[in-house]
Amino acid sequence: MTKLQRLVSHPTVQSARSFLFSQNYLAILLLVVLVTAIRLPIDFRRIMAITDNDYTTHIYYGLDMLHGRPVPAFTLAHSFWQLGLIFVWWLSRSRIDFWQSAIGFQVLSSVAAALIVYFWYGALPGRPSPWKRIFWAVTLVVVTPVIAPQLLDGAYYFGYIGLANYHNPTVHMLRPFALLMFIFAMQVLLGPRSSIWKILFAALIFAGATFLKPSYTITLLPALGLMGLYWLWKRRPVGWRMAIFGLGLPSVLLLAPQFIITYVRGEVDGGIALMPFVAAQMLSGFVLQKFLMSIFFPLVVVVLFWKRALRDHEMVLAWSGFIIGALQFYLLIEKGSRYTHANFLWGAQITLFILFAVTIRFLLRQEISFRELTRPARWISYVAYVPHVLSGIAYWVFCYTTPHYG
Repeated sequence: MTKLQRLVSHPTVQSARSFLFSQNYLAILLLVVLVTAIRLPIDFRRIMAITDNDYTTHIYYGLDMLHGRPVPAFTLAHSFWQLGLIFVWWLSRSRIDFWQSAIGFQVLSSVAAALIVYFWYGALPGRPSPWKRIFWAVTLVVVTPVIAPQLLDGAYYFGYIGLANYHNPTVHMLRPFALLMFIFAMQVLLGPRSSIWKILFAALIFAGATFLKPSYTITLLPALGLMGLYWLWKRRPVGWRMAIFGLGLPSVLLLAPQFIITYVRGEVDGGIALMPFVAAQMLSGFVLQKFLMSIFFPLVVVVLFWKRALRDHEMVLAWSGFIIGALQFYLLIEKGSRYTHANFLWGAQITLFILFAVTIRFLLRQEISFRELTRPARWISYVAYVPHVLSGIAYWVFCYTTPHYG
């Protein structure tokens, strides 16, 4: 047998061929087109027009870095997005400017996250239809908290734990990274043996995500650590190589200098303080109502299926990560110059997005495994998702037709 024949017959190559030939490429193309059609107009509008956003600030930080001008230490600590703008500008020989790159980054991030969701749901036993997966992947692009409390204070965004984000580049770009991080975290618990290539890829994802925005890293790692301790107590196997070299080491090597640069030697004088609900109450006076409306869909699902949810490792990890993210937002605040920025909200936002994605995957698994038994509860769950989608459409229109985002 020749080398080429051995390569073609290798199990990994055979698995890749089987995967490629089994895909519905019309469905994948439709998914890409739909997500692009949703994100491109709103991203173009928010970035190219005069609107209230963080894009302009981040873009000018990138220009300052390019020209050697001073940049705040807390920006240098996670400057992946700015370096990406510089790289595209250099690669295109300055034909693509920073504003065009910013639009491209946002659209491609949404497409990448939707594709990951599509294939991740497709890996379930029974393999849900591609059209069903398209629906969930596309709606996850636009869903927001249920904005019923908007009638109370006129706010679409402030006070909620947001989902769709049309003003901040890094938390949005973090989505595809966070999905992969969650999948690799589950590998630690459910797949004790990982290849060296998978570990290296995980390390790149965790390092890239932490350098982009450390918000998900500082919520996922504690949640995984708690589950890992429970695994050890139950004497279950743990994927130590993946945990240490794929997740822990690359994260710590970046988190440690980020903390020092930002809070020890940087501009955030005073560091971090425990001040319960101060950040949340600066954004809205309806803290409890908006919290419940933010988690309405996953809360309904976990109440209806609480016994199965407690036995579902993905749901436990997703809820654990969200609880840690929410606690960071509601309990902690940065003192000094960033006192009013409520930057711990980002961890709550990205963990809520993961919780929505995992909850949908959990529902699909119930539909496949317990079709008749759970039909009423399943439909109640689907109905609970609808106001999030309708609110998301309303928020998209608000952000497109006004310069505001709150």
